[in-house]
Amino acid sequence: MSKKLTLGLLLAFAAPVLFAVEIDTALLNTAKKVQYIEDKTSVSRRFYNTDKQIRDMGRTLGKSIQYQEQILKNPNPYEDGTPSYKYMALRIYSSNDKAGADIIYIGKSANVTTSGCLFRIISGYIEKAYDIPMKQADIIAEKVCWWNNNHYEDKNYFVTNFNSKVLDAFSDRTSVIGLAASWKYWPGRTRIIIPFVLFQKENSSVREPVQAGKADTKSRQSINQTNQTKESVKENMPQNYKILFGILLASAVLLVILLINVIMSIHKNKR
Repeated sequence: MSKKLTLGLLLAFAAPVLFAVEIDTALLNTAKKVQYIEDKTSVSRRFYNTDKQIRDMGRTLGKSIQYQEQILKNPNPYEDGTPSYKYMALRIYSSNDKAGADIIYIGKSANVTTSGCLFRIISGYIEKAYDIPMKQADIIAEKVCWWNNNHYEDKNYFVTNFNSKVLDAFSDRTSVIGLAASWKYWPGRTRIIIPFVLFQKENSSVREPVQAGKADTKSRQSINQTNQTKESVKENMPQNYKILFGILLASAVLLVILLINVIMSIHKNKR
């Protein structure tokens, strides 16, 4: 019983560290603004949704993903958007050398025809999945959509820079990756990627190919900068990860204490 309790407590403390993610806002800041082709027809009252109702579509997805990650400790958080199945979400964690991402699939029955509505849905998701204030989520959501259009159907880009599971997500529903400029191609043919920071590397962005003549110079520069890089890792570590690292250390101490108690209990029983 003590061993099971020890393992359970260790997993409970370590899970937030193992599964913690952060949106790569630095990467999103490189996105170029997009001019979308939107549906200009008026919406009937039957299909009209308020600003809150639209945001809540994304919030429902975000809440589910966060609940599965933090409470259920699900290694593959997934939300199928029941009962309407208009929007679905899946979280893919980073691998050792490639970034993970959240993937939002826009279903065939989704009636999203303007960029404003799309921004609000994505913002609602970000707001609840990452506990980010709505105004900040709005800014990130807009850049997420721009970035996804900038890399629309650029499968080589995603294969090179992201966990292979990102491209596999919802591939049984559509082969399209990214966001088209025209609303006509959104329902049933859209997978929006929200990129994660890859903490194993300082620079998770795409590196430009090194020209042959510059290879040796870049190698020497890399060696000279190694010590500086190691010293600056702690300073550049996000504050929330410092907290999570502290939790991991605390869980390790707790594990040692519990193991000592178990050993002492075994010796008493032998006596």
